[in-house]
Amino acid sequence: MLVVAAPHLTNPPISWRFFRTAGSIVLDGNVLTAYANHPDLQFGPLTFLVSAPFAALPHPIGSTFGMVFMSALGVASLCMLRSALPITTVRAVGCWWLGAGIASLAWAELAIRYGHLDDAIALTLIAAAVLAHRLGHPVVVALLLALSVDAKPWAVPLVAVVFLSPRRTWLPSLALWGAVVGACWAPFLVDTLHSMNAAAYVIPVDQASSLTLLPFTGSTTPWWCRSAQIGIGLALALSAVRYRSIGTALLATFGARLLLDPSVKAYYDIELLLAALACDLTLHRSRLPWITLLAAVTVYAPTYLLTPMPVLHAWIRTIGILLLFGVTLVILVHQAKEIATSSDKNSRSAAWSRP
Repeated sequence: MLVVAAPHLTNPPISWRFFRTAGSIVLDGNVLTAYANHPDLQFGPLTFLVSAPFAALPHPIGSTFGMVFMSALGVASLCMLRSALPITTVRAVGCWWLGAGIASLAWAELAIRYGHLDDAIALTLIAAAVLAHRLGHPVVVALLLALSVDAKPWAVPLVAVVFLSPRRTWLPSLALWGAVVGACWAPFLVDTLHSMNAAAYVIPVDQASSLTLLPFTGSTTPWWCRSAQIGIGLALALSAVRYRSIGTALLATFGARLLLDPSVKAYYDIELLLAALACDLTLHRSRLPWITLLAAVTVYAPTYLLTPMPVLHAWIRTIGILLLFGVTLVILVHQAKEIATSSDKNSRSAAWSRP
């Protein structure tokens, strides 16, 4: 991560100005009007609060500490995922190190080159939620997923992970998730309805975005884009949960976001790479992280290699994400059939063994 980040260490992160502004708003005591006055700040209230200590420091020092903090969150996220995922064989260890190495490249983009504190916080909370699920703490899972939404709204579809816990925990977990999300966001709407301006904020559609392949007119974010990201992501995540797969739920959420996002940035891809790595270790379980490699080759690498050819980039990126969906679906269906066949054989054996 440090080697990849080295060329960017002498410059402040590209997007750090947004978080410096957010932190200054908190320090000035004008938080509740933040979205009304600054609709371009497209992240949650929790990110505002975390930004404040960095904004209190002089500019170069604040951004430097911010980069160190976000890099540390990357290491923490990878460590938590390593503890949460089934890495018990030499083959799995090799798969983990290669996949984590690829993911760390994209995290360096997030932490050092772009400096997107909101995504770093949300992904760290999601990694913690995956670990809490592995340890069997469904209420903690709901709390961490709610806090991830408070950091970045694209995390909403991951509420589906709650349904991986025992049925008796669903209602209290959903109630807690809704209460934490509501308590964080509601004050902004109560104070001023102009806070909804942030939801209507639009940006130009990148020529490499998958949106350019859809039949819609306009050069800025279509009105249905954000709700479609959340709605489709939630539907896909719920479908993945039916197969008891947390890795595929992550992949569905992040893939839907990237597929329908008007912008194409290298730091976006860290989400997809982490989800692909989780799928490699929970579904495929090969010596090589094939799903992570597929994500790296078709989604992450073209961000650099195909910059002069945005239309080709859009096609390869779109096909790559759809291929990831298709590969994981085939693996899930195959595993479901194997489990059903095994259960059927066991039931027949039990029937024959009865006196």
